[in-house]
Amino acid sequence: MKKFLSLFFFLALALVFVGCKEDKEYTLSLAGPETVKVGDSITLVPTTDKPEAVFTWTSSNTAVATVNNGVVTGVAKGTAVVTVKVEGVGEKFLVVNVSEFSFSLAGGDSVKVEKTLTLTATTDKPSPSYTWSTSDASVATVANGVVTGKKAGTATITCALAGVGSLTKVVTVRALTTLTVGSTTEAGVNMFSTFWGNNATNADVRALTFGYGTVSYQKEAARYEIDPTVVKKLDVKANEDGTKTYTIEINQGLVWNDGTPIDAKDYVFPMLMGINPVFATAIGKALTTTGDIVGSKDFADPAKNADGKAELPGVDLLGDYKFSITINADRFPYYYEFLYYSAAPWPLHVIAPKADIVQGTNGAKITGTWTVDALKETVDKDGKGYRYDISVTCGPYNLYNFDEATSTATLKINEKYAGDYQGQKPDIDYVVFKYVTSATQMQALLNGEIDLIESVSSGDAIIAGLKEVAYDKIKFSTFSRNGYGLIAFHCDKPAGPTADVEVRQAIAYLINRNLFLETYTRGYGILPNGQYGLAQWMVEASMNEDGVVQGRDKDGKEVALNSYSYDPVKAVQLLEQAGWKYDAEGKDYVQAPDYTSVRYKKEGDKLVKLSVPWGNTPNNPVSELIRSQLLPNAKAVGMEITDQTMDFNTLLYKHYYGAYGDGYGVPKDEDGDGKWTEADIPEYEKEETDAREYHMVNLGTGFSTGLFEPYYDVSIEYWGWDGGANINYLYDKEMLEAAEKMMRAASDEEYLRAWQQYQLRYNILLPSLPLYSDMYHAFYSPKLKNYEVTAEWTMTEAILYATVEG
Repeated sequence: MKKFLSLFFFLALALVFVGCKEDKEYTLSLAGPETVKVGDSITLVPTTDKPEAVFTWTSSNTAVATVNNGVVTGVAKGTAVVTVKVEGVGEKFLVVNVSEFSFSLAGGDSVKVEKTLTLTATTDKPSPSYTWSTSDASVATVANGVVTGKKAGTATITCALAGVGSLTKVVTVRALTTLTVGSTTEAGVNMFSTFWGNNATNADVRALTFGYGTVSYQKEAARYEIDPTVVKKLDVKANEDGTKTYTIEINQGLVWNDGTPIDAKDYVFPMLMGINPVFATAIGKALTTTGDIVGSKDFADPAKNADGKAELPGVDLLGDYKFSITINADRFPYYYEFLYYSAAPWPLHVIAPKADIVQGTNGAKITGTWTVDALKETVDKDGKGYRYDISVTCGPYNLYNFDEATSTATLKINEKYAGDYQGQKPDIDYVVFKYVTSATQMQALLNGEIDLIESVSSGDAIIAGLKEVAYDKIKFSTFSRNGYGLIAFHCDKPAGPTADVEVRQAIAYLINRNLFLETYTRGYGILPNGQYGLAQWMVEASMNEDGVVQGRDKDGKEVALNSYSYDPVKAVQLLEQAGWKYDAEGKDYVQAPDYTSVRYKKEGDKLVKLSVPWGNTPNNPVSELIRSQLLPNAKAVGMEITDQTMDFNTLLYKHYYGAYGDGYGVPKDEDGDGKWTEADIPEYEKEETDAREYHMVNLGTGFSTGLFEPYYDVSIEYWGWDGGANINYLYDKEMLEAAEKMMRAASDEEYLRAWQQYQLRYNILLPSLPLYSDMYHAFYSPKLKNYEVTAEWTMTEAILYATVEG
């Protein structure tokens, strides 16, 4: 009986639900031209959401116009009503005017507020006179076909042609849109180039404001190629002396955002300025050169180019839109050869307004006013020069405002931008980079204070974000990190204890990196044991069947990279092996019960304390993990790590450049043989200021898209403050040779073997201790559309293809 009642109840409910079902109301629309010339045809397009709809067409006057499946043919002058009908839906009609003349209206149907849209009317009527009008001037105005958006909404624009008829176009006016990017890196004041540092936010600002490089990373090809928006033609010539010349002709019509045409001089200018002795003096740095370009070493030498106006033989100005670059014979092969013909413009008329670029007898050169004082006036100008105010640029956006107090940079769309390699131009009107902390960024996104978090790496933050995604509050994308988090060391003698490889290795053994990885990434990352990131192809190619990345020794044998598993006993052995076995009185070290004792090392008649100054930033979960995991473990074995917290820009600048110097002079090839050895390390002058206040710092780093070329990071030629690249202050012959083999690789296989050799040495010497390489997650507002990022296709490329709903 119960079963019967249940069945009866179920059937009753079913009848109720079926009986309550309402018929769906379908829609029907009709669009297309409203004017056709006698003997010509136009096509009308019906749209309905009814499945398998059958359209029935009729004309009110077939003597004037006929219709067949939406194709209307003009028969004689007059008007006819063309109707389309769908059974069960309804009908729609258009009044079609048939004229002896053709008449059409072309152009877009959408425009932003304060922007213009041009509609074009065409006819074969002699001496036509068009009359333009708008249905709502508060939304959009029109004059001679130019529609100007006034406020968000729609307006019907009508173009009337006397004696023929009128055409209309419904134009949607969209509000200006803003994308606010939350950045956990405070933007610094230095906006121009990387001479004064390169934090992540400033790098993003530069990527969006500068542009028109001759080569670009192209998503479909997954590699760098010539940018057709910029380059008209590239010719490559192998010369008899082994050098190679790249002749580049750029397209005409490219302009700076102030309307000034961009020409070949603007491309040659950075090559003459970037290594110029006069510019180096003006900015207080000794600029180095790779020496790739023929004659560049002599050009960069103040003794040979004191006024900065020497000719650069490897660069020729060949015309208004053509220049060439010649590379030295000993620089081939080169794994990244496209970099030899990669060039981007700087605004000569802004940075050096009274100078000029001309072709000399043996190369391009600077003429006119080119002095230290003149460059200080334009580049620095007491904090108001081009270094800080990049008012003239040529990328997709202009720097609209920078608020140093809040580290907020606002970019505004560059209306004169010609597009990326596909001609793509941005749709988002404003991009704002706003500083947020790691702890508050997700709440800021949920509150609508920001619209995008570019790359979240903390596992807790990722999980919190994914929960909000599940509630459909925000959207996300995920991609492998092209970089890693690390602890970086200064490895030179003046840095103190971290100069000893055993101390650096001991620190590695004192951190349970697997626990660190799990705590920080919560499963969204891997533990790297070298200078690499999860996204690099070399990583997977070097894994054995157990997923362990293999290095390669100097005999070519594969060797698993040391994972430095947590081992305090091994750490103590290494410290004592390096001589850190005494107490403050020079006696054998004995650990105090309360772990307050510190180890010392004898250097001559002096005792050196095992004290490592650590620089870190506030509100940083990585710093907190180091503080909780490393510091007590170090204290337990007699190592003192002093904890110094500061803002990120101070930390980065002092770590990279020593703030105002690092005590070293300019790197010089003392014997002039072109080879850099330990004997060429610049002399350390104690009387000079060494403003590196700490010698261990936790950072995150990202590799350039599609590139990994560490040669400059480990070469003596690029040592420290004046060298500008080797900021770990480490020289190792084997590591440098491996890095050079990577540069000179003629194939992927050669490059991979050299990469493995390099990683093994890096793993042993530990100029930096890798902590994690994670799966980045980008979280963003649902109003951000078409935002697609990968490890190689980054935010600054993706923004050009994205839109923001008003």
